[in-house]
Amino acid sequence: MPITLENYAVDSRNLEEAVKELPLQIKSALVTEANQVENVDQAQYLQLLILLYYASIKEQKYSPQEQWLENAKSHTSKLFITFGDLKAVQKYLEDFISANETRVNGKSNQPIHDACLFDFPSDKVKKLVFWQQVFTKSKPNHPENKVMRLL
Repeated sequence: MPITLENYAVDSRNLEEAVKELPLQIKSALVTEANQVENVDQAQYLQLLILLYYASIKEQKYSPQEQWLENAKSHTSKLFITFGDLKAVQKYLEDFISANETRVNGKSNQPIHDACLFDFPSDKVKKLVFWQQVFTKSKPNHPENKVMRLL
């Protein structure tokens, strides 16, 4: 199941239509954010940023608009630092959602948020390539996975 607006956002729109509907201020902020990131495919980064902005609206619907933007920025940054490209991010999110649909407590109402419940200590971000290799080999599917807890 690919990560699409249909699966995680308000309704089933394609990306171009969704971008057109964004308020100019938000659209500008998302593009600016993507353009400031170095050493990544900025088109993929922007695509994920937009998708996660819409996911934040759905998952955090009672939060202010500014929080949706901050969530999207934070989640996109964490996922790209960890996995390096959109395909690997999608795989992690798909595995996370699948693994959590069978939880004893039931499925999460905010799977994207829950999938990003990990953080990087500042000294470990400097070892980006090392951590991306660790994640690629261990294929974590939950923030509570042993590898994710090392962070």
